[in-house]
Amino acid sequence: MPRTYKKKPETRKYASCDDKKPQKASDMITSGASQRIVCAELGITISTLQNKLKKTHMQKSGRPIVLTEFEEKAIAEHLVATSEWVFPFYCKDILVLIKTYLDKQGRSF
Repeated sequence: MPRTYKKKPETRKYASCDDKKPQKASDMITSGASQRIVCAELGITISTLQNKLKKTHMQKSGRPIVLTEFEEKAIAEHLVATSEWVFPFYCKDILVLIKTYLDKQGRSF
């Protein structure tokens, strides 16, 4: 199964801003309000607002994933099928399987 990322609650605040606040903030700024006033009204830090307006730091935190969701799901289904045939796959075997798959695709681990 594909992983579902769950952010720790004590991590940086700029990542915990929902999508509606930056859109509302950009609308307020284009109508003439200053960034500091908008941040005070919406409860967003200034650096968060600037990052959202410049579209920086928009990637998910943590290590980038190598496989797509479809590839992860396909590999998981194949592993379940082989386990039903009582063919054991250990962690090292799965790593080698994924490494050879990525090598054939021309991608790096």
